[in-house]
This record gives sequence, C-alpha cells and structure tokens, in this order.
Amino acid sequence: MSDADVQETLFFPLLGRARAARTWPTCFRDPWAERAARLAQAAYPGTQDMDMGQVPAAI
Repeated sequence: MSDADVQETLFFPLLGRARAARTWPTCFRDPWAERAARLAQAAYPGTQDMDMGQVPAAI
C-alpha cells in the first residue's frame, strides 16, 4: 500500500464530514473539513460530482 492509497482512503470520510457539517450545521460543526473539501474541489473539480450516497455523511 502506498501513501497515495492511504490518502485516497481518507478522502471519502473527509468529504462525508464536510457534507454532514453542511447538512446538519447545528448538530455537527467541522469548519476544517468544509474548508479542506472546498480546496479539494477547487483543485480537482470532479470531486463535487462524486456520488457518495448518504452513508459517509450519516456516519
């Protein structure tokens, strides 16, 4: 397993945390995850089109 594999594995929970912070802002605040997700979406525009379903945000 390379460092890139680990980084990709951790990317989806990060997006889930950012989505949860946007979906339920009164229950879950994570400005760091939201900022990191915005930076990732700016650097890699295709990330905003990824369908993760509701599971990552709910977890």
